[in-house]
Amino acid sequence: MNDEVFFDEKGVKVTNTLLVVSGVSTDISNISTIGSVVNEKPKRLWPIILIIVGLLMFAISKTFAVILLIIGIIWFLKQKRIHYVYYDNSSTGKRSTIENADVDFIKRLYAALQKSWHNSEQNDEDDDEQDEDEQDDEGQ
Repeated sequence: MNDEVFFDEKGVKVTNTLLVVSGVSTDISNISTIGSVVNEKPKRLWPIILIIVGLLMFAISKTFAVILLIIGIIWFLKQKRIHYVYYDNSSTGKRSTIENADVDFIKRLYAALQKSWHNSEQNDEDDDEQDEDEQDDEGQ
């Protein structure tokens, strides 16, 4: 049976049987949980502290203060909202995440994983029913 591809972008591929991230494969049947987080705010405490320290440093050293201010402001502005999909691997017990600044990418990936995961569960149920039917046929 050929793998149906649900998603293939930016080094992430989702088929009906596999999730491949940067060349590392995970069987869809081994995934126990899937979720996504969109628009998680960045933690900006440390850049703000650095900016405040930079302002306070003006009393001691203007050069050092300007350097701290520049670093703090750049750090603050470079932070972006975090968007990611997470999944738990039942065979390893580990949670993995796929992060990207593009919220549409994350939404498409999450939808593809959900579709693949539900198809995998449905196929497992069909296989179980088929095995039961075969056992019934043998018993007669």
